[in-house]
Amino acid sequence: MRRADQTLHPIVRSADTEDVTKPVQTDPPEDSEIAAKRDAILEGIASTDAGKVIPYEDVRRWLLSWGIKDELPPPVEEREAKLQALRETINTSIARGGSHTWEEVDAAVKARLAPRPSAEHQDP
Repeated sequence: MRRADQTLHPIVRSADTEDVTKPVQTDPPEDSEIAAKRDAILEGIASTDAGKVIPYEDVRRWLLSWGIKDELPPPVEEREAKLQALRETINTSIARGGSHTWEEVDAAVKARLAPRPSAEHQDP
């Protein structure tokens, strides 16, 4: 058990008057467990600031699946999932082969980006 004088900050006394002037700021010794927690918190804050987050519902769904027959895989951040889907699309396209002109690619992109009328807004 710590004694009171071990936990209180030392007091600075004036050499001339022995009056108490101000406490000295001293940090407690660094504990490796506390340092690891602090580093994990800072890493989490940096990841959040960078937009690397996993939606709550995805995590909840995964946690609720623990211990059941068809346990879900851990969720990945949305950005990573989109990048993986893009990689798969590119790899499939490369494996399929073929070639297209820049004009064909441009036309295909414009067609994909063009607004599509919804079924409820079409005239009968």
